[in-house]
Order: sequence, then structure tokens, then C-alpha cells
Amino acid sequence: MSAVVDSSKVDAHRVPVYPVLRLELRDVADRVEGLVDGLVVAHGERDIVSAAVLSAAASAAARRPGQAIRARLDGFSEGLEAVITAAGQLIVAPVDPPRRTRLRSRRGTALGVAFLVAVGGATAGLTWVATRSGWSLGSRPAAVASSPAPQPTQMPVAVPPGWSPVAAWSRPLGTSSPAAIASAAGLVFTPSEDSGAVVALNDHTGSQVWSSSLPGAVMGSNLTGGPVVIAGGGHALVVAWSSSQLVAWEPASGHRVGVWSLPSDASGVITTGAGVLVQGQGQHIGVLAAGRLQWRVLAAGSSAVGSTSTGDLIAAGAGQAWRTVSDRVAGAGVTLPAPAHLPWAGAVGVAGEDLVAAYSASPDTVVLRAFSTSSWLPVWTSSPVPAAQFGSSDGSATSLPLWVSPSARWGLYGSSWLDLSTGAVKPLPADWSTSAIGTAVAFGTTTGGVGTVTSAGGVSVPAADVGSATTPTAPAAVTDAGMALVVAADGSTTSLYAVPRAGGQ
Repeated sequence: MSAVVDSSKVDAHRVPVYPVLRLELRDVADRVEGLVDGLVVAHGERDIVSAAVLSAAASAAARRPGQAIRARLDGFSEGLEAVITAAGQLIVAPVDPPRRTRLRSRRGTALGVAFLVAVGGATAGLTWVATRSGWSLGSRPAAVASSPAPQPTQMPVAVPPGWSPVAAWSRPLGTSSPAAIASAAGLVFTPSEDSGAVVALNDHTGSQVWSSSLPGAVMGSNLTGGPVVIAGGGHALVVAWSSSQLVAWEPASGHRVGVWSLPSDASGVITTGAGVLVQGQGQHIGVLAAGRLQWRVLAAGSSAVGSTSTGDLIAAGAGQAWRTVSDRVAGAGVTLPAPAHLPWAGAVGVAGEDLVAAYSASPDTVVLRAFSTSSWLPVWTSSPVPAAQFGSSDGSATSLPLWVSPSARWGLYGSSWLDLSTGAVKPLPADWSTSAIGTAVAFGTTTGGVGTVTSAGGVSVPAADVGSATTPTAPAAVTDAGMALVVAADGSTTSLYAVPRAGGQ
């Protein structure tokens, strides 16, 4: 466990500018939610949630040089930017460092007026858990200190409406690299050119922040899936896998959290917005949470749907649901109350802490209903939706993924926009196919090209241009700032392009 840090000896101006944690307190109904880098870590009364958020930040600070880390604050009364120490203290400091002479002469005054919030035992407990579960163990990544200015690049392909034809920056990708791109916490994650490592880039400049190789990497035959960003037991993780191993890293630092042997090939790895599921032997599913790969057993007749932030397996089948915490006993399934006694059509996915299921309303329509995975009570029920919007003509659920935004407040399924808080549904073009989803916008393809959907359900789709010689390319991911990440070829070179909105970000 890390030693207690004396905040009076922490010089906020010497804490590296990067990485930066995003801490948020959000009012939701009659409670407060606390988020770290977009992931909910606690909910309840403001003081308790605030302490939990600072505890999570303190755990990250404990792994940084000087045991301190910068943070952006949203919803805190103390300000917009601060430094968090490993002791869970919040130091509100000036954004720009003062001149050296002034810093030496007024050092005591500057630190004396710093606002400190101590979270005591809660921080110590969290740090201990993180240490015991392996979060502080593993290899250190290769970091890059310089941050060159971004180099604008003309796009070789058509862009979505409202986005610039000039990328803010670009980076070549290897021909053997899978086109898997992920983004979170101000970073973009991509395979290296030889697929033997995961690389983190600054999402504003494209400069490399860290790179970490897969254990035992062999050029051209390593990464077979990922990287993806998931919430593993309340912590954000970058995950990738080869044919024999699953590897996870801490997003901000590139610190390797763990390496696990896979009992099956890469096709047995399933990623969801809330975690990673690994198909094991027989009826066993592996769930990545709290820095460990934990095994859960599936009940007969059920299918794995997702996992909770605490690492519980969520499974469903034939109108029943299971929340399993054991590798030996799944327990009795809970019968989910169907809306208006409609027949079960299938599980759609997990959004936050809710299971979303589909029911056949008629031969050509379906109704969606969300259930709390803690109580199995209904949370919301949608209005009837044409089944064709879900890729089906017989009213049955399909294997289409439920795309959930990082906030878990909205999502896309088939060709429909969903409010994941109320169940409100808005139709999209019938041939819509989602390619990426972010906090504020999602991308997808239609007959006309590449379109966008906002968090409020607004749709922008270009008219079909049959005479165009340029083939539109759908973005593979979206950054926190809303830049579209496009993988496209320019001649024999395939590159990653970061595309801002037209007219600047």
C-alpha cells in the first residue's frame, strides 16, 4: 500500500500536465452519481459520492510519479481543475504555473490557501483493494515525452455531414493491424503497425503517449482482437487479446493490469460496454473485473448477455434472467414480467446496470423493456417498434449489438435510437448500420453514405450521390471531444485520421 502523502510537500505546478482524470458529480433524480473518466463509481448522497470519486482518483495518483495526478472537475464547487494526491486530497491550484522566483518566495502562501478535501479511511481501503487485486503490478509502458503539433491532413475519403474534409492529424497503420480503434479519457488506442503492441495517442495531437507490447509478441501474428475500452469492476481498462492471451492496461498510464491465458481462440472473447466476457470450457464464462478474470457458470438454457460493474455475469433465456457470482452455482432464474404478457423475443444487451430485453408485440413489431439487474423490476418499457428496425421481419430479437454511449443514457439498436433512461424510441433510416458511438454523437452507414445521430436522437444523413467516385468510410470510433476516428487508405498506405467538426472543434 502506498505511503500517506503530505499535501504540503506536493508542488501542484510540478505535477505532469498529462495524464488528466475527468471527475464528475452529476445530479440524477434524487441522488448524485460520481464518475471517473465517464464511468460511474458511486451513487447516493453527495458527500459520500464525492469521497468515493476522490478515492478512485487517489488510487490513480498513487501510481504516478510524485503520487499526484491532475484532474478536470465537473460538478464540484471547488473549481474546474485540480491536483489529486494519493492520500485523496484535492488541491485547487492555478492553471498556469507562476514564475520560479515568485514560486520560491510565496510557496508557503500558495500551498496554504490550497483547498484540501481528505477522504481518510475510504481512500486507504480503496488503495489496499487495488493493490491486492493486481492494479499496481505489471510492466511499465514505453512513454514518449514530446508532444509535436498536430499536422492537418486532407481526407482521402468522404466525411460525414458536418465534419471537416481535413483531418486534425493522421497516423499510418500497419497492413497487418486490425482496424480496431478505441478512445477514452483524452486518448486514442490503436494496434501498433506490427500488431504486437497497443499504442495510446493524444486525441488532440496524435502524438504517442505510451506503447505496451503483448507478452511474447511475434511480429505479424499477435493481436487478434481489440483494443477496446471497457469498465472492469468500476475501473476503465484497455483490453486486447491474441489467440492465447487476454491483456488489460490502465488507460492513462499504460500500466499493464494483467495477462490471462485464454482457454479458447479469439472468437471466444466477447466485449460489451460494461466488460469483457470469455467463453470458457462447458458452461463457464470469464468476466474481467477488479483486475482479475473471474469465472461464472451459465444456467442451462441461458446465454451470457453482459456483466455488471462489480463483475457479476448477467444471463438470460426464455423469459428468465440470472445474476451469477459463482463458478459452480448459477442459482434459480428470475422470471421477468413481460409487458402486457407479450411473448419473449430475446435479450438485447446490458446498459449500465440494466438488462434490456425484447418482446414480440405482433408479427412485425417488438417492444423493449429494461430491468434493473439488482431487483429485476422493470425500469421502462418502449412503445411498439416495427421489427424491421431491428433487422427482423418476424418480431424476434436478433444478434445485433446494443450500442451504448459511454454515459449509458442513450444508445442504438438496429435502426432505432433509444433513450436508455425512459425507453423513448426514435426511428432511423431503415438501412442504418452503426459503426461507432460516443458521448454526444454516433456514426453509421446508409444508402446515402455516412450519417450521424446525436444524443438527443437528431439524424443527419446525406442524400445518395450515385455519381461520386469517392467511397464513404464510416468512423471506427469517436473521441471525448467529438472527433471522428476514420481508418482509410490513401494509395498503398492505410492511416488513422482524426476528423473534427467542420469549422473547428
